[in-house]
Amino acid sequence: MQGLSRSLSRAGFAAICFALLVPAAGLSAGRKLSIEDLTADPPISGRAASAFAWRPHAAEFSYVIRKGTGEDAAAELWIEDEKGVRRRLLESSALQPPAEPRSGEVAPGVEKQPPPARDRRPAFDGYRWSPDGQTLLLSGDHDLWIFRVAGGRLDRLTRGPEDEEFPAFSPDGRRIAFVRKNDLYALELSTGKETRLTSDGSERIFNGKLDWVYEEELGSRRGSAFEWSPDGLSIAYLRLDDSPIAEAPLVDFLAVPAKVTWQRYPKAGAPNPVPSFQIVRVDGTAGPRGEIDRDGYVVPGFSWTHDSRAVCYRTLNRPQNREDVRLLDASAGTSRVLFSEQDPAWVNTFEAPRFLPDGRYVWKSERSGYAHLYVGSSSGGDPRPITRGEWMVDQVTGVDARRGLVYFTATEENVRRRPLYRVGLDGKGFAKLTQSSGTHSGELSQDGRRMLDTFSTVTAPPVVSLLDVSGAAGREVRALERPANRLAEYELATTEEVEVAGDDGVRLQARLIKPAAFDPARKYPVVVYVYGGPHAQVVRDQW
Repeated sequence: MQGLSRSLSRAGFAAICFALLVPAAGLSAGRKLSIEDLTADPPISGRAASAFAWRPHAAEFSYVIRKGTGEDAAAELWIEDEKGVRRRLLESSALQPPAEPRSGEVAPGVEKQPPPARDRRPAFDGYRWSPDGQTLLLSGDHDLWIFRVAGGRLDRLTRGPEDEEFPAFSPDGRRIAFVRKNDLYALELSTGKETRLTSDGSERIFNGKLDWVYEEELGSRRGSAFEWSPDGLSIAYLRLDDSPIAEAPLVDFLAVPAKVTWQRYPKAGAPNPVPSFQIVRVDGTAGPRGEIDRDGYVVPGFSWTHDSRAVCYRTLNRPQNREDVRLLDASAGTSRVLFSEQDPAWVNTFEAPRFLPDGRYVWKSERSGYAHLYVGSSSGGDPRPITRGEWMVDQVTGVDARRGLVYFTATEENVRRRPLYRVGLDGKGFAKLTQSSGTHSGELSQDGRRMLDTFSTVTAPPVVSLLDVSGAAGREVRALERPANRLAEYELATTEEVEVAGDDGVRLQARLIKPAAFDPARKYPVVVYVYGGPHAQVVRDQW
């Protein structure tokens, strides 16, 4: 069903763009929207800061501000503290590496010259803080770069035409892992030494990276399939062998003449990728492998126990009605089933368990009929619920192990909305932290005292706020980002929240979008947009 969603999304693009601009009540007459307005740069809804992230070991957060349009667009990376004092850390125009030959390029001074520095410098897209908060990891020009905050120095880590995918700091900050040409690598920052951890990557073998069917149907679309151990000495990863899968043709009819590419696509009942779950040491030594069912799946997403002694992986049978949550001992190489999820029809998969320093873990499950939070022990036994009710937990936005609290969004108030909530690991102290009706998403600070909250409604573009969650209830400290917009200049549609009764009596959520100056006596053409797959709620009080 997720594969179908992409086609539906393309077909309904104009309808979706229209739905983004739908105030609850009509405004005074203004300009009519055009395609140019919907694709304007900057957007008529405003250009917001992006890529908010807490800086480790500091009461600060960073974000990116973009300026200009087209080729003249620039970006700035800012840092702000809890009191509102902010400073510009870096401009994209300052990321000017020295000109140097690349592999396969001729040296300067001969006929062929390297591309200009403007095209070779790294970008802020997907920037990552090092665990000590002193270094930024950047990507650009098909390579990885390090920017050291203290000295303001930019260093190139890799050199070559291939992309380094999914780069990730080790928890101790000494190394960076990445995937290159479907093989897993580790790079030591102090020496620049690369260690190739796997050696059989190819068009059919994927190490630490999801293939098409796993990313599309089982994963989070993130693509990465490896996880560092907390001590930074090992990496657990998924290996996929696509050799048994038949190829299907994909025809590009827009090209003249038409072009055909081939995609390995397992039809229903045909062979799937052959998975294996493995551990490798940072020196390239192979570690143990997990026990799996070759006819089933390994659920993407792994997590280590806090002491690095074991790693959790999950196996799913082919009918997808049983999920075994397993622990693989990193030294002994033995694995055991920690607990299982079963359903006569289908088991929904979520993120991996979050292990805590005391050996407990936080887990999300639909075993009650609704997605709720559970707490269990790595020593074994079924996890016990800490949230209950005829509503679902949506996203876990942070776990404060020191105070024993879990933060999350949920539909407890209304299925269309997502307030922020908190509950204790013992199931006590359930509390709603935000009062505004709409959709929230959050990111908890490292010390558990603050939350970056992004909030929007169907009529209001996103606003990022700083919340104080150190007390009994959440308190907004201030709005961090409220971009100016030009919506008031336009004649916009209106939206209504409605319910439709199904044949079986179930009340179906819907929204009705009416054109500006709607006349109930007239007839209008209607676009009906429905997506029937899981994980894709389209009727939400969200921008």
